[in-house]
Amino acid sequence: MQNKREEDREAKKSKLQILKTLMATRGANLCADHINALNLIDFEFYKVEEVRKAWKEYLAHLNPTETQNSTQWATKRLDLLTCLIVKIAAHLNYHYEHVDLKSNCYLPSRWTSAEEDLEIIRQGLRAWVEKKSALPLQVELINDSEAV
Repeated sequence: MQNKREEDREAKKSKLQILKTLMATRGANLCADHINALNLIDFEFYKVEEVRKAWKEYLAHLNPTETQNSTQWATKRLDLLTCLIVKIAAHLNYHYEHVDLKSNCYLPSRWTSAEEDLEIIRQGLRAWVEKKSALPLQVELINDSEAV
């Protein structure tokens, strides 16, 4: 009896950690903590059908089979993530409105810019490593009198 209560307490603690992580990182979907929390859903919520269903729907959207408009894709991604968080929260007796979670998130614009910049750099380096592009090189002549 005591072991069962301890197991239940640990299970709730793990589920709550996933919720906290997803809430904290919902504006930063490329964050490793966010991705790790998502990947634990199948394990921690294996008996919670409504959570697993929302997770599968979100996962299917994250791994598209066809090219989509990036603005529409991002809007739907946020909707599906918010729905997933709402379902996890409800299972843990926290009640949030979808619209509140979607709009009440602090995400500095520089964070978004930094993630976009890193993605551009990653793509450029990958293209260079795969020999699909060259590094741009600019040669400038230096006047001997200026070179000291």
